[in-house]
Amino acid sequence: IPLILSVIVIIGATYVNMSEYTFFSSLSIQDFKIDMAPSRDVIATEEVSYVDEEATMRKKNAKKRSLGAVFDKDTERDAIFKKNYATFIAKLRTLMSSVQDEERFIENVNKKEQFSSVMGGKAGIDSSALSTLYRSRNAHDILNQSVKIFESLIDQGVVNISLSVLEEYGGKEVTITHLGKTITEENRDFSTLIFLNHKEGYDNADVASYIQQSLEGFSYEYEFTIPFFILPHLKENVIYNKEETDRRIQVALDKVPDVVNTIFKGEHIIEKNVVIKEEAYNRLTEYIANKKGTSFVDIKLFLAFIVYILACYALAFFLFSKEAFGETVERKYLLL
Repeated sequence: IPLILSVIVIIGATYVNMSEYTFFSSLSIQDFKIDMAPSRDVIATEEVSYVDEEATMRKKNAKKRSLGAVFDKDTERDAIFKKNYATFIAKLRTLMSSVQDEERFIENVNKKEQFSSVMGGKAGIDSSALSTLYRSRNAHDILNQSVKIFESLIDQGVVNISLSVLEEYGGKEVTITHLGKTITEENRDFSTLIFLNHKEGYDNADVASYIQQSLEGFSYEYEFTIPFFILPHLKENVIYNKEETDRRIQVALDKVPDVVNTIFKGEHIIEKNVVIKEEAYNRLTEYIANKKGTSFVDIKLFLAFIVYILACYALAFFLFSKEAFGETVERKYLLL
C-alpha cells in the first residue's frame, strides 16, 4: 500500500508540474498581451486550422480592385442624340441661307423658342462663334465636321462619373451593356471612354480635348466654333450601373476562397521571454478559440515523464535495497 500511495503521489506531482509548464486549464488569453515578454511557453498540443479573416478580407479587396464597373449604353437613346443634333445643324444651315444679315442670324439663333427644343432647353450660343461661322467660306464644312465629331463622341461613349466611384475600382477593363432590341456586352479598356468633364489622374480624354484632337490640322475657325455647337447638346451616354456592378462583384467575391491558417501540433505559439508580436498574439487567440480538446497538456509527454519518474523511483528503491548494499539499510529519523 505505501508503494502504491507513493506512485500516486508521484503521478499527481508530475501532473501539477506539467500543468505549470505547458498550461493546463490555466491557459487564458487574458494572461498575454502584445509587446509583453511571457514567463511561460505555449506549445500546441493538437493541430488547429482557422480562417484568417483579415487576410481573407485583403484578398477579397484585391479581387474587387481588379474588377471593373458595369455601364449601360442605350443604342436607341444614342440615335435620339444624333437625330437632335442633326436637326439643330439643319436649322443652322436653313437660317444661314434665309438671313442675309449677320446680326439677325445671331439674334435668331439665340432666340429660345427657335432652338430650345433641340438644345434640351438650353438657349444661347456664343455670338463670336456664330459670327465666325456666318462669315466663313467653310461654314457648311464646319457644320459637317461638327456632326462627324458629335457622332464619334456618342459612338465612343461619354461618361460623367464621380471620383469616389472611380477610386473604388482598380480594374482597367469595364463592361458595357449595349441596350436596344438586342442586348450585347462589350469589355473595353476604361481609358477609351471619354469624360464629360476633365478629371485629374486619369488617361481618359475629356470632351473638350477630344474635340481639339479631332480638329488637328484644321484651321482656327473650325477649332473655335465647333466646341460651341457640340457642348450644349452633349450628355453622358454611358451610364454607370451600380446595382449590376455590385451584383457581379459579389458573385466574384463569393468565389474567393477563405485564407486558412494551420497551427501544427508541437508548434511553438508563444516562446518564454520572447516579446509577443501581434501575429503571435492573433495565432494564440485563434488557437484557444478553435482548440477542440479541454486539456493543454501533451498526453504523450506526460506519460513519458511519468515513466521516467517511475524508473527513477524504481532505481532508487533498488539502490537502497539489501541486494545492492549486501545488507539491510537502517533508516533513522531525527525528531526535534
